[in-house]
Amino acid sequence: MWRKTGCDKERRSVLRALAGVPLLPGALAAACKKGEGERRVVELPGAEAGAPGTAPETAAAAVAEPAAAAGGVPWAGKFPEYDLAARVGFAALRREGLWIDFGTTDAAKYTLGGWKTGWGRLHERDGVRYAHAVTGTSRVFFPWETAEELVVRIRLKRFGAAYASTYLNDKDVVRVDLPSNDWDVRTFRLPADRVRAGENQLVFRWSATQDVAGEALAAAVDWIHLASATRAEAAAAAEPLTQAEVRGLPPAEGGGPRLLVPAGGGLSFPIDVPAGTPMLGLVVAPAGRDAATLTVRAAADGATAVELARETVAAGAAPRAVAIALAPLAGRVIRLDLDAAGGGVALSGAGVFRDPQPGEPAALARIGQAKAKNAILVMIDTLRADHVPPYGPTRVQAPVLGLVAERGALFERFSAVEDWTKPSCATMLTGLYPNTHKAQTDDVRLPATVRMVSEELKAAGWTTAAFIANGYVSDKFGFNRGWDHYTNFIRESKPTRAENVFGRALEWIEQHKDRPFYAYVHTIDPHVPYAPPETFLKLYDDKPYDGPIVPSKTHLQVEEIKKRTMQVTDRDKERIVALYDGEISYHDGYLGSFLKRLDELGLLEETLVVVTSDHGEEFWDHDSVGHGHSIFQELVHVPFLLMWKGVIPAGRRIADNHDHAVIVPTIFEALGLPPPDYCEGRSVLPRALGREELGPHAGFSTHQGDRMAVWSGRHKFQLSGAARGALFDLAEDPHCRTDRDDERPITVRYMRTLLGAFMGAPDKRFWRHPDLRRANVGEVAVERATSDPELDRQLEALGYLRP
Repeated sequence: MWRKTGCDKERRSVLRALAGVPLLPGALAAACKKGEGERRVVELPGAEAGAPGTAPETAAAAVAEPAAAAGGVPWAGKFPEYDLAARVGFAALRREGLWIDFGTTDAAKYTLGGWKTGWGRLHERDGVRYAHAVTGTSRVFFPWETAEELVVRIRLKRFGAAYASTYLNDKDVVRVDLPSNDWDVRTFRLPADRVRAGENQLVFRWSATQDVAGEALAAAVDWIHLASATRAEAAAAAEPLTQAEVRGLPPAEGGGPRLLVPAGGGLSFPIDVPAGTPMLGLVVAPAGRDAATLTVRAAADGATAVELARETVAAGAAPRAVAIALAPLAGRVIRLDLDAAGGGVALSGAGVFRDPQPGEPAALARIGQAKAKNAILVMIDTLRADHVPPYGPTRVQAPVLGLVAERGALFERFSAVEDWTKPSCATMLTGLYPNTHKAQTDDVRLPATVRMVSEELKAAGWTTAAFIANGYVSDKFGFNRGWDHYTNFIRESKPTRAENVFGRALEWIEQHKDRPFYAYVHTIDPHVPYAPPETFLKLYDDKPYDGPIVPSKTHLQVEEIKKRTMQVTDRDKERIVALYDGEISYHDGYLGSFLKRLDELGLLEETLVVVTSDHGEEFWDHDSVGHGHSIFQELVHVPFLLMWKGVIPAGRRIADNHDHAVIVPTIFEALGLPPPDYCEGRSVLPRALGREELGPHAGFSTHQGDRMAVWSGRHKFQLSGAARGALFDLAEDPHCRTDRDDERPITVRYMRTLLGAFMGAPDKRFWRHPDLRRANVGEVAVERATSDPELDRQLEALGYLRP
């Protein structure tokens, strides 16, 4: 709910003045309005479009409107939130145990897509799809329901390693000798006292590696099979279950793909069941000549697995629809188990369906039709979402940001891709994730091989300009490319206040408003040093203060506090946060002045305005301050707002998860241009216009490539290296204080599946699709930055103390 506030005379005068700057029309009234308004959180799907089961081959094809369920089935007219055929890469393959099919997208959910797990590129040769085990250690993370003895079979081929020492959950198991020449199967056991009910980590430490085409190869692995020791004999006789077999049935009548639930085996899908009255819809038929029985079960954390249906599928029977209500499981992450006995079962049109949430017809009609003349990206440095009024209850007064949300679209669950400026801004200006563009650490620059949005738009005929108040987004770090006008206020020793940055940007826009333009406006007021005008500080702290915190020195003091060389009291902490909040309110007024002038110039009707931040700021949320040190929510949950007057419907709130990688393709789509093929994100303009899209949805964050996080729905999963994980339920624990990793293994498996699929996808635009697509970005080499004393001094003034 919105917070109820009153307006005393002093606050009213401060808001009216906002340092002498007029607000957008109606903003003052909105800021001072008494009473409460309703914050509507709408659960919507997002990202990949296309009819259920289709595989969009290009970015252009991927923006086709998704189809509602066909008529003649109980779920007709409902929206396909989760299409089983399109998400079969997420499914666990089961036949006498668990099969891990290396060389396909199946393996990614067990290997984190190769991120820090010792697995290299995927290959296919002589009909075998396999993955290389690289470096000295390879890890596999797999779920198991009970602590029991397991039998492991692995089909592999030797390269550099003569043997592997195996470990389960950090305890040694056995040495496994590798075959000397060709592919062969090795079998070993995992003792019951080392197996956990839940997630397990199986480690192979290879005896040696061999350099092959630049890769340090230990072995090649085709598949791994894990089975209960009580079924050892049956497991040894079981044929491998591969993703190709599950997807290998001919298309259904009408052209849709079909999935095989194998005889004597099954598929297990991790699914975040949508709210409301969702339904599991299946069209079932025998996969061969034999009759079959299909059993459908669901398991959720902390609950006993329940049987949802048991369907007899007669030999030769025609396809028939089976509808299963999922309302009792709505809002929970489940493992959906589909098992076939007797013969195999063919599924078509299968998925989780929910009631549609249609957008406004007029807005939907603008998809692919509306074209903006201009685009402006307003990047407010260091603005955490929970200090922005449209994102929930907060004392911070920022009526202009509230008005932007009221007049456009607000994305509630938006992630910064990194926890500090350089890599996040590089993603916003290239469309590439940090692990791709490589501009992640202090000592590197944006590589020259990476194209910037400014270069692309300038080549397409747009006039481009950048107004930047952060020294890391500068020429020294590779960002002065493709701009017709470029000002870095830090590098040029110009005042960095919002008044100056917005003022200079307005001057340029007024001079170039008759031509199509793209402007990047990077303000820095919420960043240290926190030194708002006194009137704005008094909004949050009007008590006498005689402590050590000095506004002009907060860039040094925050660093000292972080290093534990400066001790502070609760009163000092209160002062620091008040200074930060005062900067947000001060900045808000000049944002209002900027947008008001654009409106007066008639530009808001023909301009997409994007408002976001590069990262947040910590204030002792996890016992530290500042930024650049963690990927908790206070640093990576940032605002994301889209406004395009007369085009984007007013007041849209979108609950889908997204991140910075969507910004470049969204701008391109608004301008009527196809995004560059190398972009790793997908446009969210259709979502802003009201189109529903298939799930699941996720945003991704990293800290210099050493930590990773995925945020999907109410859950966030973080990793410090491959092995150390933490799960947070943001609905219950928005500040990430309680790790649920051990108590919610089904949710952990779901989140590992999402993160692994993303990390392992060669083309990040299609990370959820089961096909292995060709990489759309070549390998980018790191480029070192050459610094100088003047740059060091300028960065130090921002609190970046370089060694």
